[in-house]
Amino acid sequence: MNATDRAQTRTPKHTVNNPADGDSDGVHDGIPDELWLNDTAWYDDSTAGNFYTYDDTGAHWFIFNPDGSVRPQKLGTTYSNWGKCSGECDQLDLNRYNELQPTFKSLNVSTKANFDINDDTNVYGEAKFVRVKADSIGQPSFYEYGRGIDIARDNAFIDPSLATLMDVNGLSNINLHRFNEDVGRRFEENIRETKRFVVGIDGFVGDDWNYDVYAVWGESTREQVNSSNVINDRIRQSADAVRLDDGSIVCRDETARAAGCIPTSLFGDNAVDQKAADWFTTTSIANSKITQTVFNASVNNSEIYELPAGAIGFAGGFEYREEKSDDVPDPFTSTGATFHTALQEEHGKFDVTELFAEVSVPLVTDVTLIQDLSVDLAVRYADYSTVGNATSWKVGADWIVNDQVRLRGTVSEAIRAPSITELFSPLQENFGFITDPCEEGRPQDPVRIENCAALGIPIDFPALATVASITLEQGGNVDLRQEESSSITFGVIYQPDFAEDLVFTADYWSIEIDDAIETVDEQDIVDKCVDSISGIDNQFCALITRDADSELTLIRSITQNVAKFEASGVDFEVAYGVDAFGGKINTQLVATFLDSRKEFPFQSDPTQAIENAGTTGEAEWQGNLIVGYRSDTWTLNWRTRYLDEVSRFTPQQLAINPDRSNIMGYGTYVVSDARAGYTFDNNVTLEFGIDNVFDKDLPGFTTGTSSTSGDASYDNIGRLYYATISYNM
Repeated sequence: MNATDRAQTRTPKHTVNNPADGDSDGVHDGIPDELWLNDTAWYDDSTAGNFYTYDDTGAHWFIFNPDGSVRPQKLGTTYSNWGKCSGECDQLDLNRYNELQPTFKSLNVSTKANFDINDDTNVYGEAKFVRVKADSIGQPSFYEYGRGIDIARDNAFIDPSLATLMDVNGLSNINLHRFNEDVGRRFEENIRETKRFVVGIDGFVGDDWNYDVYAVWGESTREQVNSSNVINDRIRQSADAVRLDDGSIVCRDETARAAGCIPTSLFGDNAVDQKAADWFTTTSIANSKITQTVFNASVNNSEIYELPAGAIGFAGGFEYREEKSDDVPDPFTSTGATFHTALQEEHGKFDVTELFAEVSVPLVTDVTLIQDLSVDLAVRYADYSTVGNATSWKVGADWIVNDQVRLRGTVSEAIRAPSITELFSPLQENFGFITDPCEEGRPQDPVRIENCAALGIPIDFPALATVASITLEQGGNVDLRQEESSSITFGVIYQPDFAEDLVFTADYWSIEIDDAIETVDEQDIVDKCVDSISGIDNQFCALITRDADSELTLIRSITQNVAKFEASGVDFEVAYGVDAFGGKINTQLVATFLDSRKEFPFQSDPTQAIENAGTTGEAEWQGNLIVGYRSDTWTLNWRTRYLDEVSRFTPQQLAINPDRSNIMGYGTYVVSDARAGYTFDNNVTLEFGIDNVFDKDLPGFTTGTSSTSGDASYDNIGRLYYATISYNM
């Protein structure tokens, strides 16, 4: 489904700098700094091709007509953030390439079997196969401002109008910007296949001990096929066409000509010769595979020892797990020769051996205010081949006050070992613009001055990095440690005597994650290096290389244990059921209040806390109301989802700049779904459903496609009808 298929997402819209904004020197005038405007899009690219010339009066933009002739480009109203226009302007509508939902096809096959050897022993097995094919189509290749395609004056396909323009302006070449729609939009096909097999044996030893021993092997593969991937050198060679003395048109580069280069025009709509496109495009195929092997053995006994308040229960066991990942991009694409990103091969594996035990101990029973009181203790020891030893534990309590009230609470600590990608992702080369914090004239506090001096950088250092592109190496880090979390939960369950099927539940929770794994921005790396109160012997300075003149030459932006996260809130649930109309009506309200969701980009600096609760994707209140009816033949279901109003900006951002935009947030959002089914006497069930019954629109200018901005919380399909048929044997 494309953005142009829905009225709300059809019109191009962007944020632009507000010409009326008068903010200066940290003083804010209350006028929005940016505006979200309809019919606003980019003008520095075109499907027909465009370019600009520059003189003392500024930039002059030209665009190609469909037939390849050239004319001045209509720019309408332009804005100070480069490349956007509205009104009477020749603009590029990227909504044409914005896919709201990709296409999925899936096949699932699974089977289970078990066999009782005797009354105490059972062997079992499982097998599953899943195949998912996902297709998505995006933008075509493009050559934009800063890396367009040079067209020489003697190009064989130049229209007389362009030739005249170049001659009048004394231009030997132009730099063409172009969205190559006539080459073909980039199409990506992902085929994922998962195979999983389980074999095991379980049973009893004696009267009380139960055991379970099983082995699991699974493999997931992905083949990613990208078509219309342009070969950069070839499209430039094909576009650099000249006319020979005999009137024939050929590629200028004789080596390319010998390799089969076919010349083409890039001027105007549908200008590209299909044979040329076949020569300068390729289909790229990447493959990845993840395998997992697990061996687990456990025992449990619900009555290991009898206490006055009841029996102690125990469970414990051993598990070995090995995971391996191999990601092999297309060999040709990985050289950097094509339009697609030049990814490198990624290989990694780890194994972990774990011992675990859990015990449930009843403490008190049948005394005043205590019908039952018990504690649960659990511990898990893990030995990772990557990060070494780690221990997780949990202490929980369950207090039944009486038949109506029950209290529960848990304190726990857990770990997350880094993933294979976080550990072993290869360093990829990139480039970025960095402001050198040691440059002369930059704000300097005593710590920064001392650290810059320790690096051998003079106080009058005229850094080039501010205007130069610095080499970046971005990837994983084999020295990562595990993330560590601590959590507290406390809850109450109330089931009143006057309504047997009515249950109220409320649970408070608080979670803190330390040593969280994040990729640090390159500018933050150079800043944190010289702002460390412990000197330059820190993890950030170790990622920086300077030459003999103290100029920045390389920054390694790798995953590190630097961040911290905190979150707290309350979960609520109200459930009620009543017999009616020959069946039963069940209602359930589930809601969450997010009290706080803080992010510390650098846990060593708690003053930089970012509060995300109440921002897009992190609504303070959200919930689901479900009302259902079920009888022997009918099932009816109504579900309403609620999201509270949210801000587009954090409190910290608003403290710095309170008038950022004309759209500061999104209002409450309510969507309802309905479903009805009927089961016939032959066990065939026919079901009809409507998602988003009232065709609720997206809020503001969201598209429902970005998980990073939080707008994926909103439905971008609109009203959807579906039907299913199933048979129960």
